[in-house]
Amino acid sequence: MRAGASGYSKPFLRTGFVLALGLLLTPGRAQEPWVDTLMHELARTREAKTRLHLLARIADSNDDATSDTHSRAAMVLADSLITHGYASDTAVLRDRFSALLNQSFHLSMYGEQGPAIALCEQALSIGERVADKRLIARAERMMAAPLGRAGRIDEAITHATRALGLQAETRDSLGIAKSSVGIGYLYRQLGNDPVALDWFLRAQRGFEQLKDNDNEAVALVNIANVQTNFGQYDSALVMYARALEKYRTVSNASGMAMAYNNMAQNLTELKRYEDALKACEAGLAIAEPANDRYNMGALYRDIGRVRQYQGRYEEALAGYAQALPIIREVNEPRDLVNTLSGMARSHLALGRVKEALSTAREAERNMANAQPLDRADVMSVLSDIHARTGDKAKELAYYRRYIALQDTVKNEENSRKVMQTFFRTEYDKRTAALEDEQKREEALAQAELDKQKLMRNAYAVAGILLLALVFLLYNRYRLKRRAHRDLEGKNRIISAEKERSDELLLNILPGDVADELKAKGEARARDIDGVSILFTDFKGFTAMSELLTAQELVAEINVCFKAFDGIIGKHGIEKIKTIGDAYMAAGGLTAGSSNSACDTVMAALEMQEFMRRYKAQREVLGQPFFEMRVGIHTGPVVAGIVGVKKFQYDIWGDTVNTASRMESSGEVGLVNISDATYALVKDGPGFRFTSRGKVQAKGKGEMEMYFVRRSLDAG
Repeated sequence: MRAGASGYSKPFLRTGFVLALGLLLTPGRAQEPWVDTLMHELARTREAKTRLHLLARIADSNDDATSDTHSRAAMVLADSLITHGYASDTAVLRDRFSALLNQSFHLSMYGEQGPAIALCEQALSIGERVADKRLIARAERMMAAPLGRAGRIDEAITHATRALGLQAETRDSLGIAKSSVGIGYLYRQLGNDPVALDWFLRAQRGFEQLKDNDNEAVALVNIANVQTNFGQYDSALVMYARALEKYRTVSNASGMAMAYNNMAQNLTELKRYEDALKACEAGLAIAEPANDRYNMGALYRDIGRVRQYQGRYEEALAGYAQALPIIREVNEPRDLVNTLSGMARSHLALGRVKEALSTAREAERNMANAQPLDRADVMSVLSDIHARTGDKAKELAYYRRYIALQDTVKNEENSRKVMQTFFRTEYDKRTAALEDEQKREEALAQAELDKQKLMRNAYAVAGILLLALVFLLYNRYRLKRRAHRDLEGKNRIISAEKERSDELLLNILPGDVADELKAKGEARARDIDGVSILFTDFKGFTAMSELLTAQELVAEINVCFKAFDGIIGKHGIEKIKTIGDAYMAAGGLTAGSSNSACDTVMAALEMQEFMRRYKAQREVLGQPFFEMRVGIHTGPVVAGIVGVKKFQYDIWGDTVNTASRMESSGEVGLVNISDATYALVKDGPGFRFTSRGKVQAKGKGEMEMYFVRRSLDAG
């Protein structure tokens, strides 16, 4: 069962009270992004009226600590100015009005309702003195909040209704919507949820028209609270989800976390425990980065509560343990009792009687401000603990106290059920009436759209006729220009095709060879020294082909070769060709590539790094993978184009054969280089080498070989 008065959970009560009543309390303060600028100006100016105005504006900001301090300072300065000849100065009076309402706000939030009401009365007299209906409406709206908190609900509704009338006269749409939320909450305090629902729905429509997403979310949350009170948990979840999206559009982290908290509460009522836990985790993902301690404590506590309902007591204790220090920090005695009681229950279920007793006693010491339902739960768990220890006297004593508190809880629950039954028919009628009203509004909106569509069609016909006339006049000019445009178009097409053919040629041949072929129609073979040839080969290719379809095998090879293309392109190396599962590339074929051996070795290392990463991905998915050998040798080659159809750039010579032997003599996952390549890269930064000595190479005899890796300094 939830903790909370009249069967509400504490998060629902907190949301309704803080958000709805907060709209009554808030004296029209804007989101003020320039507080730092105002503070800077305040420090610079010495003129009293200017200082007063700056203080009043800072007090209107949403920073409560700043607002409290500066509203006090503004009141003192305004009183001083009025005493020294500014009693009739409208600007001074308006700034004093603003400071009075801000100070009333803080006093009411701190529980000092009497002084808060007195300040509102002073502000109201200023509004009447300057004959400003908007100021009077603000004062009336502010007056309702402390009166409501003091339990003087009828008076609060009277003042809020006066504010509403003045806001209607002055067409203050935002004020009307805010007052509607506040009036709705006052009716909730009276237990009249159907009337409250009317006001919340009016407010929601008003905020929606104003595109005020933050305040619309407040109205949606309160609508959901009414639905929850009537057990309509699924409908309430829809409203909380809508509120969540509204909060998200304005990046209101606290509102989003609170919406998730309320959703988790409803999901728990529906016994959708895993969904409730997901809602808690989503709320924490928002609350923790924002360091929203209040919501963090509530969400961790609810994780503990859900795990407890599931019988997963160790996990329940973990959730409660995370919640407890935060709840202590934010000084929430009611939540503290609820959390300690849940921990005691979980300890007892695990047979940890000593820990259960210690925790339950702490709950007992802190339950002065707890609800009867929470106090009854503490008495119940203490009775159960003493039953386990065999202390019959204490078991009976706590059980009697539990029964007495249960009677109070049942009386409150029965009163609530009677009130719900009394208002249920009215609630259903009002809900149906509001649905009908919404349908009528939608029908009117559709009729207006149809009318607009008809007008658009008429304008469209007139426009078509006008366009036809313009077309006839323009046609002659267009015909004259067509020949010129056609010529220009043909030139652009020719140019585009030339660029496309050049791109294709460069994709097949090195740049200087392509230039020679375009200029002369042929490209001669050339001897090139110091070319570093790179060969790769996949280990187990035949075995891999037996595990995959032909399409899958080609796709896997393509993934690897596309990655290799990117790597060699980055390092200025030419791809020569692929032969089955082998990949051949060469560095140093073009002029100006003096560092080509190092570039080729670095490309080979990056290829192996890619293969290691790709292997890890395939292993996680339980899929087969390739491993690869890489070999490099540097020396002279002959390079040129083979054939006249489907021509291909290729290289020949013993250097190519030796590079192939470097690959076949290598090991999986490593880069094997010849002594010739080693001589060129040994002093290059970023490499470390392992000499293999002389290794037998097929058809070459024994050759000096080295494994090359990235140096530790290079990562």
